[in-house]
Amino acid sequence: RRSSDLFLKGGQTQTEKDLSDEKFKIILTRIAKPENVVGESEKGIYTALHEKVVGASTGGNKTASAILSVTAATTVEETKRIRTELEAAQQKGDALAKEILDLAGTVAQQEAVADNLRKVFVELVHPEQIKDAAKKEQFTAVHDKVREASESGNALAVAVMGVTDVTTAEALTKLVDDL
Repeated sequence: RRSSDLFLKGGQTQTEKDLSDEKFKIILTRIAKPENVVGESEKGIYTALHEKVVGASTGGNKTASAILSVTAATTVEETKRIRTELEAAQQKGDALAKEILDLAGTVAQQEAVADNLRKVFVELVHPEQIKDAAKKEQFTAVHDKVREASESGNALAVAVMGVTDVTTAEALTKLVDDL
């Protein structure tokens, strides 16, 4: 297994490759322009990485220069080329390539966690969609209590009842932090 593998339930792994090209491009865009990143801790991560990429670009690293040129208009082909170059560089021991791919792996893992959280919250909001009878009964009992609290004006319960399949990872993280 590669060092960038993420371990999942049941011994499965998920690598940064599982991060879509579009999401990988977002990471590259954030490295290129960290000032556009929302959230101070994330901005700090991307700013530090940006400074390293600028240094590598100044030193003649063509992949680093390509990363600094990534925008929303960058093609999928260009994104794939950069990813392939980073993977090759990582195999040769390039620490910066490893750091960028590790960040992509972390983002992929965060996405997987957010997907699982979203699924649980949506089941809580809509227990009638659950097929397993025992699970449906448990979720319905919790749903009823959360709905009552929501109707009583509890802000956290209102937020929980507002979760849908398109709720962002950031909103889910905030909700979990508030719990």
